[in-house]
Order: sequence, then structure tokens, then C-alpha cells
Amino acid sequence: MRLDIVGAAVAAFTLATSGTGFADSPKEALREIGLVGTYSPDCSRDLSRGAPGWFTYSAPVFGEPTTVTVTPYYTIHYLVESAQRATATKIILRLKITHIENTANVKLSMKEGDQYETVIERLGDKMKLQQSTVVGGPVLVKDGTLTQGPMSPTPLLEKCINK
Repeated sequence: MRLDIVGAAVAAFTLATSGTGFADSPKEALREIGLVGTYSPDCSRDLSRGAPGWFTYSAPVFGEPTTVTVTPYYTIHYLVESAQRATATKIILRLKITHIENTANVKLSMKEGDQYETVIERLGDKMKLQQSTVVGGPVLVKDGTLTQGPMSPTPLLEKCINK
């Protein structure tokens, strides 16, 4: 009886960890879920034609994994401190701002060194920001909806081939 329980526990653990794709490193987790690349709500538009911006996730062979957010007003560079698959379609990222380029001199609440925990979900061939929290601060996105300002859903992001 005891061996059956131990065997079932080992089997459950093996299925849980292999089925959700737990990776050995943040780079592997980004690659496994297919997040490496550039995403935008509308890849056909560039910043000069009213594009809302884009997000680029990198997992280079040498160096740390990063992400960059580009908008018409600012560019933010993040270090991906950790990345872990939560499910087959969701990844949890811990990001740290390493550099901000405030090209339009807009007032920003974020600063270099700020950390964020985010959950991104793959929905078919698109991605969606489901959760985002400032570490030690407010929740910015909950259940795919912005919690600051107008409470609107976060957009579906398509992978851009041309960026």
C-alpha cells in the first residue's frame, strides 16, 4: 500500500513537471512557451503611424534574457530575473527595469530598479498580459484587465515578423 502511494506521488510529480514544461532557466522557459520575439496589438503599424508600441522578448545564447517595451513616448528595458511556466499556456515573469528612455519627457511613475511580476498567457498564436504587479506596490493588471485608469482589457498581442 505504501509503495502505491509513493509510486502515485512520483508519477504525479513527473507528470506535473514535464506536462507544464518547467525549465531549468528563464531563457528556456521563454523559449518553451514561444515568447521570444516581438509582439504588438497591430504589427502592421509603426510608431509614426499611431502604433501603440511593441514588446520584444530576448533569450540570447550569451547574456541575460531581456524584454524591451517601445511606445511613442518611452522605451523601457527590463532584465528577466526569473521566468517559470505556470501551466502549458502561462508563464510567470519577474522583471527589473534596467534603463528608461523617456523620449517625450512624459511623467512616468516607474523608475530604474523597479521590479514587476507578470503573467503572460498564450492564446493560440497570440499572447495576452493577464497579471502585472509592482513588487511591493500596486496591482496594474488583474485577470487581463487594467486596474489603473480606465478599466479596460489588455490587448491580444500578435507576433511581429517585420520588427
